[in-house]
Amino acid sequence: SLHPIEDGKYIVSIDNTVSKVNASGITVSLFQATNESLKQVGKPSEVIIAGQVNGYLPLVSSDATWDFHAFRYLSQSRKLIIPVTVYEYSYYNLTDGSDNFQGFYVYDVDPVKGIKFIGNVTHANTYCYYFPSRSMVFNGDLITVMGGTIKRTSSVNTLSNLKWELESNCAYS
Repeated sequence: SLHPIEDGKYIVSIDNTVSKVNASGITVSLFQATNESLKQVGKPSEVIIAGQVNGYLPLVSSDATWDFHAFRYLSQSRKLIIPVTVYEYSYYNLTDGSDNFQGFYVYDVDPVKGIKFIGNVTHANTYCYYFPSRSMVFNGDLITVMGGTIKRTSSVNTLSNLKWELESNCAYS
């Protein structure tokens, strides 16, 4: 999906293609919008889990590839916040889940250098009804909603510490 930022001067692309063969992942790219075309800024930032390992098939996805409301760009601090889910499964679904991840990735957006990963906020893996992926900032703190959890993390710039967390009765890790 494509998301205009900085009053349409730049476009952020969130795609589920990666450079490695037989790998699952997402790519986050920054493009400068010119009169004639889009010019890539910096290298794409890839979130990749390698292909099949020991019979397990990892899947990496982001709701931001299909749900515009899951995408958040903060123009003042130039931060990009996207939900990411990594789910490792096998034919018999017997994985230990140690490589699973559900949460948000936070990136710095630099119009000269491109996009750089700065950190993440982990949410509990939930397999029942869950909240849609959303993020917002209040008084500089990052609020993230995903699965059965809502978290408030201090400072969207540093993601320094968890202030509080709310879990639904069906959330578990």
